[in-house]
Amino acid sequence: MSLHPCLARRWPLGAAAVVALLMPLASLLLQRPSAAATAGPSTRAATAATRATVEEILDGPDLWIERRRARVHDRATAPELLRSGESRAQLAFQSGAAGRMNQLTQLRLGSRCSLLDQGQILLSGAQSLCLRSARLSVRGTHVLVELDSRGAAAIAVLEGQVDVEPLPVPAAAGTAPPAAPGPVTTVGQGQRLRLSAEGRVLALEALTAADYRAFVEGPLVDGFTTPLPGQPALERSLSAAAPGLSLACGARPDTALIEAVNGARRQAGRPAFSPLPAELADRNCRYLAPVLRRILASGDCDHDSQRWQALQQEPGRSAGLTPVSELIACPGARAIDPAVVLQRWLGSPLHTNLLFNRPRASHLDCVQLTASGRTAAMCTTWGGGGPRPAT
Repeated sequence: MSLHPCLARRWPLGAAAVVALLMPLASLLLQRPSAAATAGPSTRAATAATRATVEEILDGPDLWIERRRARVHDRATAPELLRSGESRAQLAFQSGAAGRMNQLTQLRLGSRCSLLDQGQILLSGAQSLCLRSARLSVRGTHVLVELDSRGAAAIAVLEGQVDVEPLPVPAAAGTAPPAAPGPVTTVGQGQRLRLSAEGRVLALEALTAADYRAFVEGPLVDGFTTPLPGQPALERSLSAAAPGLSLACGARPDTALIEAVNGARRQAGRPAFSPLPAELADRNCRYLAPVLRRILASGDCDHDSQRWQALQQEPGRSAGLTPVSELIACPGARAIDPAVVLQRWLGSPLHTNLLFNRPRASHLDCVQLTASGRTAAMCTTWGGGGPRPAT
């Protein structure tokens, strides 16, 4: 059984899904947050998400702050609604925590507690979150929260601990008042709590190695390049639960292709490219791996312009380096031959210009990926900071 059913889902938007998104959205746009979103915090409550800054957007520009389309670096402030359609996104909260939204997710920021009204979110760091029937006090941890179409919740703690406090659900007109909330439930590392739409505890169960693997291979990890707060602790938790499991990109460095490019540059009287710093090489690999997977799966050997633009806009570059250009070694039936790839690139005026005539480009990183007996590779050049390589 997977950690969350939609983790294995790949961008599934049909008419029913669109209707499901628009119906709750119409009511939310006309309302303030519910009592769950504005109720005072308990003694266990973590920081509220009064402000959130968009750090990364994947799968197109379908992320919204209220009725305006959101872009990287845009800021939402309580009580604004963040909602994703076909896009996924990473948010940075003013507390230092982060949140990753899956597709078809709605998050209403609150001055005391933010409300997840639909979809799935990964929280990393000390950040409070409310559902219609419960408040989560997340304290420096990594937790996956998902609501199904009926309002039932699944709360999975990948690392750390979460306290789940039930909240009274308003009674419908003409019905008896709701019962008093139950006790706080502590969900420990490696556990998943299932709640009914009314906040009743249905199950507290252990996560399996398959659950962790579904998370690592799912949409809240795949393709994201911005690190999570406390990611080393999450890595240790993953490794302990399923040895060998990691958030690493899955592609491998292509040092032979780098050496071939640098050899051609030396012959042309150009300085060799420098390697990327380790932090950027890891981020670059996590950017390139999903692009290569798409190329290998579709046979369409082309760039992903939206992801490339998002990578260029990311803040906090090591040594002031930013992406300059990228080159693709299209899939072949056998392993990548650096000499053949280089010959093809040098036969193209555009690629030759990218490799030799970009004065800002000072660093190079290449990775390759193999799937179903075919291999593809991509290289990116970076520049704008750091020392120039020696000739």
